[in-house]
Amino acid sequence: MVIFSLIFLAFLSHRKFGTLRNPVFYFLVIHYFHNFSFSTLKNKGLDIYWRASRSVDYSTMGDLITFNLIAMWLTSLVLLFFIRRKDNYIIIESDLGPKKICHYVYIFFTFFLLFSQRDLILGQVIYGSGQSIDVFGSFDPFQRIWNLRIYFLAYAVVFCNVSNRNLLIYLAIETLVAFLLTERKELAFVVCCVIICKFDKIRFRVLRIKFRQVVVYLGLFCVGIMIPVYRSFGPGGGFFNKLSMTLDSLKESSGQYLYYATGFVNSEGVQNWTLQLINDGSLKLLNGLSYLQGLVNTVLLRPFQPEWLLNSQASYYFKAVAYPNTTNHGHDYSFTSEAILNFGTKFGHIAYLILSIYIVFLYRAKSKILIFHRLLIFPVLFISFRTDSTSMFRMISYIIFVQLLMRLFKFGQVKGRRLHRRAK
Repeated sequence: MVIFSLIFLAFLSHRKFGTLRNPVFYFLVIHYFHNFSFSTLKNKGLDIYWRASRSVDYSTMGDLITFNLIAMWLTSLVLLFFIRRKDNYIIIESDLGPKKICHYVYIFFTFFLLFSQRDLILGQVIYGSGQSIDVFGSFDPFQRIWNLRIYFLAYAVVFCNVSNRNLLIYLAIETLVAFLLTERKELAFVVCCVIICKFDKIRFRVLRIKFRQVVVYLGLFCVGIMIPVYRSFGPGGGFFNKLSMTLDSLKESSGQYLYYATGFVNSEGVQNWTLQLINDGSLKLLNGLSYLQGLVNTVLLRPFQPEWLLNSQASYYFKAVAYPNTTNHGHDYSFTSEAILNFGTKFGHIAYLILSIYIVFLYRAKSKILIFHRLLIFPVLFISFRTDSTSMFRMISYIIFVQLLMRLFKFGQVKGRRLHRRAK
């Protein structure tokens, strides 16, 4: 049923928009990776284990498949019915104005990010060690500032005439940063941003993609598989020794690591974990409180939030029950898990309905300031479907902040415009 639904909805989206480069298809790809890739492979007989406590069994997997199927159909149909064919594309006119400032901010913030993580780079600490037990200890304003570098880079990719050579340089820098910090999210965000911005054009020819670009994108895909294996070896040993062990491990278990191409994006483990804790009474439904905390968190720093609201952040609310004493690398939360945590499986689709309405709004809005936001919404979803709403809203607030900052200081004006004729 999952594969049939994917093919049928993709077919409908092609019929509606005349191309697979459309919001429904983007959503289907992201939704499958996050919410179906594990169960599909598991049902095909692949002997794999999800990223969750070994106490979590497979008894609720069918319930989650049904929930995610309904969410997929609901979101896809809303996008199909309410986004017009002419809204599918935006014409971006390149502007060199903000190119230099975006480049300088990106390089400057990247340098300080690496400097702040020098103990991790030198192998003196383990990736994920020292994780906060509760939400109070997770407040790190400097880390949030350094994260802005990705959004300045995204602004340059969207609105500036970045050459393929410079684009490859940026991707190479992000690949190096990903390896040094053993973190994939920023690299994945940049790659998704590049793909969307390159593909989301009126005229696009697959044959015009150069061979070296194909090689780079395949290389980045391989890096995404290698990073979690690389960081599993812990501290010590040096960069090149750990890299050699990573390659040896990949050679020995190549069949198993084929799963990691999608499995490390998947969040079905924590979804089933959440549902089972709700079913046995360990977790109480939040009834939308975690979404309120996520919204408030974008404008009010954690130290100034009331404790009852701060403790409602979905990932830490779950952690307080599921693995309260863990201080090493924990478990990422997810969009589906939070929807169920708030409204249960009966009404959790409310979160997907609101998300689909929001995407429709971005596609149909006339304001030019929302063009940047609209182009980045699917890169955001690719990352934030494995986070809670606090992280998702923070990413969206970064997009809005960078856009407003560029306009406020007149570093460059948005040069995108809506398409007022039928797209062919």
